[in-house]
Parts: sequence; C-alpha cells; structure tokens
Amino acid sequence: MEYNIVTNTRITQAIKGYKNFTKSLGYASTTEQNNERVLSNADKFAHFYNKRYKATILGQGYIGDISVYIDYFIKDDQLAIYVNEEEFVYDFNWNLYKEKGIEWYLGHLLKQVDFELQKIKETKQEKKEEKEIQKSSGDPYKLVVGHPHYNPGSVKWEDIKAYQEAKRSGLIK
Repeated sequence: MEYNIVTNTRITQAIKGYKNFTKSLGYASTTEQNNERVLSNADKFAHFYNKRYKATILGQGYIGDISVYIDYFIKDDQLAIYVNEEEFVYDFNWNLYKEKGIEWYLGHLLKQVDFELQKIKETKQEKKEEKEIQKSSGDPYKLVVGHPHYNPGSVKWEDIKAYQEAKRSGLIK
C-alpha cells in the first residue's frame, strides 16, 4: 500500500531525520505541450492533490513506500496522510516526537491510518450487505391479513421465507 504524507516545512525537516529517508525531489509540476505550460501527470499523487486543492506540492523524498511532500500553504503543525484518495489529517505532536523519535511516531500514525481504513472498509462492506439483504429479502407482511402490504397475489418465495423467519423470531404472531 502506498502512503503519501503532505505537510509543512518544519514537520518535513523532522521527517528527514528518519534513518531510511531518501531524498527525491520528484517531478516537474508542469510540462510543455504545444508551446504551453500544462500540469504534469507524471507524479499521479501530486496531480491528484493539485486538482483537488489547487495547490502545487513539492516532493522531498520517501521512506520505503511512503512519499513525503511539502505544501507551502500549510501553516499549522499538521500532516495529512493519503492512501489512494482517502485523507487522514493529524495534528503533529512535538512532545511525542521528541520523546519517542520520528521512527516510532510515524509508525504510530500509520497504525492509526490502517485502523481507520479498516473501519471504512467494514462500514462499506456492511452497507453493501444491507443493500443485498434489502434487494434479496422478501416482504413477510404480504402474507399477513389486515396489514397494509397484504397482497397474496404478488407473493414470491423470498416473501414466504421472510414470513417464516419473522414467525420464528416472533415479529409476526
């Protein structure tokens, strides 16, 4: 999984203290096409960020599959971690950084991102399952005399199964 960190100059300097940090100044943000300067899409994340926020970020380097960028318009001590198009913004805790070191602190933030990503995936899965249940589940009340949905002429097998399940669970007496 590829992570992208965007932050201000001060926090980037702290991240550069990571023992495995490798400098890479990235790609040019624009290219020349038909005698015009246009936004380059050589760096897919920088292109995405520019389109989303109308701000150019500058690549500073990477740590494994974590790319680090500077956005000079970020004035607060915050860093944003992007996984695909998901954004996770954190306030940089200078006390934790000084106490534990940048390696531990970045690992801590990445664990939080992974946890939040897992929650997002579970939520999406639950919504998907709910939609499938709504599509596939029948209406048990089509078989209950006196109910507004009562319509024995349009009963399907799903409705009968739902009626039996509702009867077992005590929803219908």
